[in-house]
Amino acid sequence: MVIVVKKYLFLLLLLIIYVTISLKPKTVKVLSYEDKTKSGVLPVVISYETGENCNDLKEFFDLYKDEYYVSSLNVNDNEIPVSCTNFNTCIKQVYEYFDNDFEVKYMATGFKINEVRFLAYKENIKGYLSENSIVFNTW
Repeated sequence: MVIVVKKYLFLLLLLIIYVTISLKPKTVKVLSYEDKTKSGVLPVVISYETGENCNDLKEFFDLYKDEYYVSSLNVNDNEIPVSCTNFNTCIKQVYEYFDNDFEVKYMATGFKINEVRFLAYKENIKGYLSENSIVFNTW
C-alpha cells in the first residue's frame, strides 16, 4: 500500500513539474546591438562581359587577404559549381569539370571566366572591390 502511494506521489510530482515548465514563457526578448547593415556575410557576383583570364582573377583573389568562399564560376557559358576558399583550387576544379582537350587548350594561357559568385565579409570586401574599381552585384 505504501509503495503504491509513493508511486502516485512521484507521478503527481512529475505532473506538477511538467505543468510549471509548460506554463513558463518559452522565448525571451534579447537586445541585439549588432548592426546587420554593416557586418555579416555578403553574397557577391562579379560579371565580365568579355570574360576575365583565370590567371588575372587568381592574382586578384591572392591579393585579397581576408576570407572568401567561391561557390560557382561561369566559363564558356557553363555554370560550374565549385567549392573553394582558394582561387587556385577553383581553377583546378574547372579543369576537372571539363575534358582533357580543355585542359590542353587552356593550360598555358588560362581560360576566360565570365562570372564569379562568392561569399565574403561585407566590411572587408566592399572596400577591396572599391579600391580595384570592380563593379559587383549581390544575389
